Amino acid sequence: MTEVKACLNQWASKRYLRPKYDMSAVNAVSGVQFCCELTLPGFDYVGFGRSTSKKSAMTIAARDFCLFLVREGQMDPSLFSIPADTNVHDGLAACSLSSVAPNTSNSSQKVATANSRAFCITEPKHSENVSEPVDASAKTAIPGEDCGGWTLENSKQGLNQYLQTSKLKNFAYEYTSSGPPHRAEFIAEASLPVPERRITVHASGKGSSKKQASACCALSLVHQLYKLGVVKKVEEATQKKKLEIPVFDVFIPSVLDEDISNYLSAEGVDYVETKPGLAENVSLIANVQDECSEPMVDQLMNSVQWSPSTMNFNPWTCRSIEDGEWFDMTMEEISASLLAQRIAREAVANFKLMQNTRKELPVFASKEKILDAVRYNSVTLIVGETGCGKTTQVCQYVLDSMLFNRTGASCNIIVTQPRRISAITVAERVAVERGEKLGQSVGYHVRFDSHFPSPYGSIMFCTVGVLLRRMESGLRGISHIIVDEVHERDLDTDFLLIILRDLVPAYPSLRVILMSATINPSSFEQYFSGCATVHIDGRLFPVSQYFLEDAVQMTNFANPENPYDSLGDDKANWLESGNAENLNANVSSSYPESVRTTVAMMSENECHFELIEAIIVHQVSRGLTGSVLIFLPGWSIIVALQRFLESRLPEAGIKCVLLPLHSQLPKENQFQVFDPVPSGFTKIILATNIAESSVTISDVVMVIDSCKAKMKRYTSYNNMVHYVTTWASKSNLQQRCGRAGRCQPGICFHLCSRARLERLDEYSQPEMLRSPLHEMVLAVKLLRLGSSLDFLNKAMQPPPIDAIIEAEMVLRDIGALNKDSQLTALGRILAHLPIDPVFGKAIVLGTLFSIGDVMCSIAALSSFIEPYVVPVYQRRLSDMQRSFTGTRFSDHVALLEIYQCFLAASNYGIQSERDFCRSYGINAPLLRTVFEATHQLKNVLQSFGFSAELLQLHRVCVNGLDYRLDLMTSLLVAALYPNVCWHCGKRRVLTLENTTALIHKHSVNCEGQYAQFPSPFFVFSEKMRTAAVSCRQLSMVTHVQLLLFGSRSIELCDGLVVLDNWLKLRMSPVTAAKIVALRRCVDRLVGRMITANGVECNFTATDRTLVHILARLSVMHLGYPQQYIPIPRRQLIQLDQVSFEERKRMWKRAAKRGRFDKTRYFGDVHGSVRKPAYYQFR
Repeated sequence: MTEVKACLNQWASKRYLRPKYDMSAVNAVSGVQFCCELTLPGFDYVGFGRSTSKKSAMTIAARDFCLFLVREGQMDPSLFSIPADTNVHDGLAACSLSSVAPNTSNSSQKVATANSRAFCITEPKHSENVSEPVDASAKTAIPGEDCGGWTLENSKQGLNQYLQTSKLKNFAYEYTSSGPPHRAEFIAEASLPVPERRITVHASGKGSSKKQASACCALSLVHQLYKLGVVKKVEEATQKKKLEIPVFDVFIPSVLDEDISNYLSAEGVDYVETKPGLAENVSLIANVQDECSEPMVDQLMNSVQWSPSTMNFNPWTCRSIEDGEWFDMTMEEISASLLAQRIAREAVANFKLMQNTRKELPVFASKEKILDAVRYNSVTLIVGETGCGKTTQVCQYVLDSMLFNRTGASCNIIVTQPRRISAITVAERVAVERGEKLGQSVGYHVRFDSHFPSPYGSIMFCTVGVLLRRMESGLRGISHIIVDEVHERDLDTDFLLIILRDLVPAYPSLRVILMSATINPSSFEQYFSGCATVHIDGRLFPVSQYFLEDAVQMTNFANPENPYDSLGDDKANWLESGNAENLNANVSSSYPESVRTTVAMMSENECHFELIEAIIVHQVSRGLTGSVLIFLPGWSIIVALQRFLESRLPEAGIKCVLLPLHSQLPKENQFQVFDPVPSGFTKIILATNIAESSVTISDVVMVIDSCKAKMKRYTSYNNMVHYVTTWASKSNLQQRCGRAGRCQPGICFHLCSRARLERLDEYSQPEMLRSPLHEMVLAVKLLRLGSSLDFLNKAMQPPPIDAIIEAEMVLRDIGALNKDSQLTALGRILAHLPIDPVFGKAIVLGTLFSIGDVMCSIAALSSFIEPYVVPVYQRRLSDMQRSFTGTRFSDHVALLEIYQCFLAASNYGIQSERDFCRSYGINAPLLRTVFEATHQLKNVLQSFGFSAELLQLHRVCVNGLDYRLDLMTSLLVAALYPNVCWHCGKRRVLTLENTTALIHKHSVNCEGQYAQFPSPFFVFSEKMRTAAVSCRQLSMVTHVQLLLFGSRSIELCDGLVVLDNWLKLRMSPVTAAKIVALRRCVDRLVGRMITANGVECNFTATDRTLVHILARLSVMHLGYPQQYIPIPRRQLIQLDQVSFEERKRMWKRAAKRGRFDKTRYFGDVHGSVRKPAYYQFR
């Protein structure tokens, strides 16, 4: 029948005509039906067709029109075949109306209500039943009956609103299917109690997919509810009440107002003076700019400097050698000494055994080819299968070759790895293969940890970010740069490739080696102007690959009646990323019908925990010896699957050890995946793509791949970063498969159908195209690489121009760049801090305000996952965990309090530390990593001249007044803006973009529906686009803090102070202008303290006055009437039920209780603080 459309199109094109198909969808008793009307210009006839799929309906309409043309003598009948039993009316199906009464039941009565009438459309026997998605624009026509405007398109929305209003939580569709998998018909059935009428209504719907069937079922239910009078018309039900932030009155004490005026006058800082009755909006931000500091670096130098290795210089520390083993030795003497050490190791038996093991690797056969390519070419591209040994062997081949050529002193190799865990583990492995300890010829350097090798004849493994940071001092003494896993195309790797491409022509002696298993050689050969390419064939052990239909067939898997909702809140996130089409229905006919039916009913949106369990049970019961590695898209699904398997596998008799592996876990937790497990237990590792490349867990024999990944998305117009779950690329699947088969033949289950495999992209989108570029632009300026726009346009796939412009604007706003886009003294400090530049400025300000330790701790805590340990049965934080926020209503304060309590507990010994973490459900290894990160941030600041006094530990008081916490929350506004929101009830908040969001369930501010906050405004660390946009790590702030540090636009409009056209304040415009003018004072303070000559923290009395004023403006209840003094935490009482005097008494009791509880660790909160043991190692 599909030939009919082609025949009609060919006939029409010869006459310069174009058929027009008009499609509509209707709901019939038998399910969704599609009506197609076909017209041709110049013909007064309409071809008509109806079917359960669009394709079939269009074919029938085309056949009907062709029959008309044959009857009219316009078309030759021989052009297409006409069945013998066909007459001119076969294209039209019979049409009838049916009314079906739904089944309604009650223990005492049965009420029959009229169901919605719909067209019943009979499909011709010869039509094709091809599954097609419903056209979202098609409207369901239901003539002759008032159905309240509810259609197939909006019925689910109406049903969900009714379920939420009536608090009906156990509603679900039950699905059945019939017919062969490629022509399956689904039936959705559901029952719904109606409390208002004391009855239960029933409905069913049919469709060629579950989505269509459930939509039909929902439509029937909503029609019944409308007839019963419990659901309103669609216009009334879907009319959303627009959320508007009310006008807030701001009360600034007259004494504080006067102090601000006196300070501004003393400093000579002008503010915008306003007059009453102005007709136009007036900006309260003075258009005055102070002189920008001179640029810190020479912008004329446009390349990283390089030179070969020389005497008395350590390339790893970039310092001169003034004593020790290598001092004053010539390069020839050093080379001879290195060769002698290498030859001496050959006599060791273990070394010989290891050399024989290395020769068994597939890469050994290509050793000479690799060395020749590196010797005669500046850039070499090595493409080898996963497991061939290129990561550990290529660097050793190069080093040994130069050692035996007596030029070992000139050989210093940097090998970059995409992740810190891979850099450390590969370095340890290479050291073992060379019969050495770390620190001899092999070392590593990653964030928060380093183990430098010898300054001559050595290999250093590091992350790409570490290499970029050391390039400020050049690449002196480096002979080879090996970029491993170059296919990942992360932000740092693409940045490094631009630098290397510019370096190679300038320094021909420098050697660059690019390696990957899944690379597109032609694109890199073109980018590096014809580099040499070496292909390595084979892997150590073969890996058998299976896909979704194979797994279902192998395990005899059947869909459970109540499947686990594995995607959870990420479901909407998944659908938004364009993955709504379900290709599981397209299973090859070579599989049994039962397998095709099961796979067709499995949604591609889910991770199918039950199937993962079935695969593990099936393989372990068949004698699987080794570990299982499961790739999942994110931390939330790792936690969910861990809980699921912990409860299900013991029931199946499987003894296992479940270990999560995530980039934000501390090193101690990450390295547990390499440890052996007791005999009789199976190690199951739940990992993200951190285990995808370079990390070799030697005992892994089976990989289960969800085929999904969580990707960062960035929109420059609103500066929003969020994460979406999407399909991984084919290269990702190949890398994941290669994790098995390292010690014996492996097996890999890809949980996607073969049809989906064909649709996957070859490679993932480069991170540079979907990330903010603030840090990259700052690095361009620090390394003196010229214009950021020109430099980043040299990338393999250049980022959008608007993202580069937005990055420069942000950096100019925070003072990192001057008006000529040149690096300032502040910008240089921010470029060295391993953190986002905007947050970095907040740390610098905090240090100047004497809360440097607090801000460094908050920055470190925000860089990792929350340290809470939440049991399987618990979905939210416990009351004890939430109590750490005290009266502050802040996740950041809670994290800081946990961290400081942990440090204090550790001062009393390891047992005290364990007791604290066990009592409150805290992850101790993560907090140790936080300490290391905090220590590194403070070291960077001290290296620029900030005094230790500004960075010393100060104990904070979360139950009472504490100016340090007040200043911290103000600086969080500056650091996290525009991530601000207004609490509008329950978990809902309204963000700056006027979109609603939810408070994350793991927030201390996630309360019940009666939660009250002293201030309805919050800042948050990040937005995650899930079922709705959810906000993580929220801290309550005041409107005065938003006025002081947050808003980009502040205008006087109709007597109100309007912040970013979002928040309206009723206050004195003059007072508001004075507060805004303090921003300029803060910038002046930074410019005076941080100069091109270094940091000079010489505070004057005027500077202390400024900090004192800022602290007074940051008090958490400033600007509110007296009745808004906050209620202490955990006492969720409505504000209007508590008197003002009672509030003060509750506040004092809470503060006293807070001091009493912490006496063991800190003594009096307002007295001296004992320094924790961790800080004695500074």
